[in-house]
Amino acid sequence: MKIRGYRTVWLHIVLLAFIFVGSLQNFAVAEAVGPGWHMTTQTDPVSPETAKAYYSNLSKTIAQKPSTKTLMQAEALVQSAAESTTPEITELARALQHDPKQIYEYVHNHINYVPYFGSLKGATLTYLDGAGNDFDQASLMIALLRASGYTAQYVYGQMIIPDHSTANQMDMQHWLSIDANNSIVSQVLANGGIPASYFGASWLVDRVWVETTIDGVTYDLDPAFKVYEETSGVNIQAAMGYNRTALTQAAGGTVGTDFVQNLNETGLKTSLDAYSLNLANYIRTNYPNAEIEEIVGGRKIKPEYLDQLPTGLNFSDIPQSYWTDIPATYIHTIRIKHGGIDQTFNIADLAGKRLSMTYRNASQGAGAMLVSAATSLAAEQTPPALSTPTGTSTPLLPSGGAVATPATTIQTQGINASSPSLKGGSLAIMAAAATSTWDFGRTYPTGYVDGTMSLKNTNATTIKLVVTLLSNTSGAYAFVSGGGTYNVAPGVTAPIKVRFKGTGQTAGTKTAQLRVQWYSGTTLFADVYTNLTGIVASPLTLGGYGMNVQTFLNEPYTATCRLQNNGTKVLTIASIATLTGTNPTLFSIVSGGGTGTIAAGGYRDI
Repeated sequence: MKIRGYRTVWLHIVLLAFIFVGSLQNFAVAEAVGPGWHMTTQTDPVSPETAKAYYSNLSKTIAQKPSTKTLMQAEALVQSAAESTTPEITELARALQHDPKQIYEYVHNHINYVPYFGSLKGATLTYLDGAGNDFDQASLMIALLRASGYTAQYVYGQMIIPDHSTANQMDMQHWLSIDANNSIVSQVLANGGIPASYFGASWLVDRVWVETTIDGVTYDLDPAFKVYEETSGVNIQAAMGYNRTALTQAAGGTVGTDFVQNLNETGLKTSLDAYSLNLANYIRTNYPNAEIEEIVGGRKIKPEYLDQLPTGLNFSDIPQSYWTDIPATYIHTIRIKHGGIDQTFNIADLAGKRLSMTYRNASQGAGAMLVSAATSLAAEQTPPALSTPTGTSTPLLPSGGAVATPATTIQTQGINASSPSLKGGSLAIMAAAATSTWDFGRTYPTGYVDGTMSLKNTNATTIKLVVTLLSNTSGAYAFVSGGGTYNVAPGVTAPIKVRFKGTGQTAGTKTAQLRVQWYSGTTLFADVYTNLTGIVASPLTLGGYGMNVQTFLNEPYTATCRLQNNGTKVLTIASIATLTGTNPTLFSIVSGGGTGTIAAGGYRDI
């Protein structure tokens, strides 16, 4: 059985592997499923009939489900169809000259097939990843056709595909790139959740393909089915002059039943260096421009080039449904739950975006939350709506004494208080100041946390800003930029960057105030105070750990003590190796000693 996976080659690691496996020609690979797609949920695939009944009932359930509103809002997330025309798709269609033949050839020849079921990536992510199933490859092709001015739709149904060993290689074996073994075909389909059933010497498989009409002619296109060619690679053992006996003699050492010790590092390195040089020279001489698959073996798509678009498919098909867009029941989603918040997004809609979750202030409702896929964490404040921001931060604590730089950006959320506006060039005077809190989190005594906010002048006249720090008694806060007095022209954004530093500070909470005054000429029309708060963390100390051991003569006793990391950062262990006291020779560390790390909330038993 072949199991394929992502390969990263480090030459010495490959060469060392020969000591144990002898040859790269027998390395197991699993490119058919690709990285991250090993689900292994069951041993037999679901039949198309069972799948049809399941999705039919699921569609009814979704249609009957009442609409509910949550406190969470979606900003910058536009729900879109899987085949949406994004800038990437527009540019790719232009590069392919809006030619349906070139579009088909690109998707067929350059997008790897991955066996899973349902719409996961959509058109854009399939293009960026260079891989997808038949849903996703159909979405990419439909998006490119529509961007080129053609009509296209999805066709969902079944295809009858031979199992293996056909003369033209148009079968499950060469599509999935596996051994000619139906039990393996069954396992791959089941692990990917693909409905299928076996009869005779063929498989009935649920598929999705593309139907398009061009110049009055209807074409059925299946870009996801492609034949893969296997490449055996070179005989690396012979190319590098590998000799197992010579290598083991050079390595030396003592071999036990389950260990090897006292290896000759110099002799081993010299032999591996020589093998590496031999292999490099061999590749340079015989395969100067080869791809990695040509050296170590692997698979690649057998390209297909068309004189004209085919009007039919490669296999007998049974169309079930025609879709303009993929129904919701077949789309992979991600569900976000937090307290009373419960919202679901299509995964394809989040592709290429950064997802952030931040809390709003209490005036907007308890538990209010913002989910966005914006490209920046900075928020903008404008003078017509005075600031009542709340901030979130992810404080950085150093590991192993490193300084936490650069530190995180503070995100401020929205401007919600009512305030005077500019009308006819006149300015109203603010009667009372607005106050909010900006939390910088924690920092190490030798580190710091940076926070940024943006002040935008949305008025039609130039505004003067006066930005100062007040009540900064500990001196823990300082402007990196944006402090002082300066003018801001209409439509211009002025960034402010404040640094909360632990250097020279005692442990504990540190506070100050950031004051922002907005002037038009000499008239003050907005005065905003933001409370700054942060914590300088105490250096980590560990209390004594011990155990009480009672045993008898000549009867060794083993006990365990636990080192617990109750912090929020990774704990680095420099050493656990020293035994001291009155009788240290009577004790030894059996396990748990040495260097390493302990994750937040984790532990090490010693």
